[in-house]
Amino acid sequence: MFTGIIQTIGKIKKLEDDGKTTTLTIEAKDIFKNKRIGSSIAVDGVCLTIVKKDSDSAQFNLMNTTLQATKLKDIKEGNTVNLEPSLTFGQGLDGHLVQGHVDTTGEAINVNKSSNQTILRITYPKSFRQLLSNKGSVTLNGVSLTISNLSSDFFEVSLVDHTLEITNLSEIKVGDKVNLEFDAIAKYLKSLLEARGN
Repeated sequence: MFTGIIQTIGKIKKLEDDGKTTTLTIEAKDIFKNKRIGSSIAVDGVCLTIVKKDSDSAQFNLMNTTLQATKLKDIKEGNTVNLEPSLTFGQGLDGHLVQGHVDTTGEAINVNKSSNQTILRITYPKSFRQLLSNKGSVTLNGVSLTISNLSSDFFEVSLVDHTLEITNLSEIKVGDKVNLEFDAIAKYLKSLLEARGN
């Protein structure tokens, strides 16, 4: 479980595929230092398990299902990723409850920068419309955000300078894919209502 509050940005140091397993090595300061093999880290919102590490880098294995469902299938060496360690008991919940289970990908169709904010307009598959609400929570590349505008085809989020400074959302351009995780409570409610309807 995560909060969507990014701790740091990492860089893809190495990407290897031996035909069976895709292995990702990420370089970042401090975040891996006190972590153990088996610890969970959200990488652009995707919950991954450390399989090897040193003080400044960690290695993760990517399953085929993860590659198919997320934008990690398009990642390249040198790219940056948002990193968040798993939530611990007693830790403040400054974002919202994030599972690290990416639901789908969206696409940036507009990036509107002004003096005090940047507004991202993101398209999403229409089958997920029931999981979105105006002023509700959504996770983009692991970042907990509030929906500021919602339509049947897209939603918008407003980013302040601090968010742009500490995440890779500042790099998003029109046409870029983003990992989307919808609010867990909305997903459970939808599942319960569907079960009652049947």
